[in-house]
Amino acid sequence: METLQQAQELADKILALTKALELTGAEEQEESDIEAYAKMVEEREPLIKELMELRPKIDDEAKDTAEFVAIVETIDAIAALDEEHHDFMENVREAVQGALRKVKEGQKVHKGYHAQPPDTTSFRFDTKH
Repeated sequence: METLQQAQELADKILALTKALELTGAEEQEESDIEAYAKMVEEREPLIKELMELRPKIDDEAKDTAEFVAIVETIDAIAALDEEHHDFMENVREAVQGALRKVKEGQKVHKGYHAQPPDTTSFRFDTKH
């Protein structure tokens, strides 16, 4: 049962880190939202790895206990929050892609309407005529 207690503690820590992340969605906060998300993922990574290492130590008997069910419910809560965060980050990615498309279109329009300087290669004048 010590393994289940350890797993529950890890799952609770992961859930706390996940819940602590508050994504604003405001345009002026996008950069800080992305940084906060990346930091959260980085902090959770070793905890998740440790939790995954406990998985093989949990026998079939332990899987039938209320403690194991509580761990699964905690992990389900983490997965639900992760889904929300993933959807948010996908929207940010799409917004960034759209902005990049507009930048590229603007560059093409600028290039089309503004004459490029002539090549700087040397030319010779025909002096025979």
